[in-house]
Amino acid sequence: MSRTQCMRALCLTVCFAIVSAASLAQSVYHMTTFPPNYYPSSINRYGVIVGTYLNPSTSHYAPFVWTPNVPNGKTGDIRIIGVPAGSDGFGIDINESGVIVGDLWPNTSFKTNGFKIGANAAAINAATDIISSPTYSVAIAGINRSGTVAGNLGEVTETGYFSGFRIPNGVMTVTDAHRLSPAGTFSQADAINDLDQVVGA
Repeated sequence: MSRTQCMRALCLTVCFAIVSAASLAQSVYHMTTFPPNYYPSSINRYGVIVGTYLNPSTSHYAPFVWTPNVPNGKTGDIRIIGVPAGSDGFGIDINESGVIVGDLWPNTSFKTNGFKIGANAAAINAATDIISSPTYSVAIAGINRSGTVAGNLGEVTETGYFSGFRIPNGVMTVTDAHRLSPAGTFSQADAINDLDQVVGA
């Protein structure tokens, strides 16, 4: 499977987010549209959106964050997050504190990593922001309110991922102790809630 096929929602030609314009009881909504090549993937309770930007001049990817001018507003500003040299970055999820998680794909290796950055970060710091495993590739599934991250481990090939994991806030290295299934069995993490419960296959 190619990296492009692995991208979430990149097959969409028109990207948008529907954000509440009033209280849920009133059921009033509006649509915020994004420019071409911006692919949103997640939104938090304040209407801050994270996703992935495809640079058409280089064909490389970088995470972006869209922040409304007022909480849950329909206008705002887009900020592209810098990635370490030689990598593509993909924005996956954002929590209520604005902490962003996603994936990093090195251009010269199949060993992928995750990242976790603060709400106001301008770039991913390769020394402090990388979620990695000593042995396996890492792919991020989501982050909850407390900063616990769920994701998946895989062989350093393009054959796919085989074990879900969950790491508490502050942990950036994934080990076998964080796996959701015993060695030799398959699991897949798709999402995590605020009780640290992980759903998947």
